[in-house]
Amino acid sequence: MSTLQKHINESEKQVTLKFSGEINLSNSSEFKEGLKGFLSETRKVRVIVEKAETFDLSAVQLVYAFQRDREKNGLETIFETDFSQSTATLLKHANITFLDKE
Repeated sequence: MSTLQKHINESEKQVTLKFSGEINLSNSSEFKEGLKGFLSETRKVRVIVEKAETFDLSAVQLVYAFQRDREKNGLETIFETDFSQSTATLLKHANITFLDKE
């Protein structure tokens, strides 16, 4: 059983937040704090979710709120995932399109 893992990479033009492991209700506070610290970041923020063992509705709600709040303030946010095709299709049918694969 793994836990939430977070890696941050910063450049002049963007901040990349990479999350993996268990991204779910049991560690949603940690995930929220990882995103919250970059809510008002003026550089482009790229959020990468890869090798996620779990990614539940609480995680979807947190990334949606993060994206919505940044968009409201005119800040650019990009999400990348390595979700399976079946998970991507399920999210698309639920009208969760901001997590579409690029």
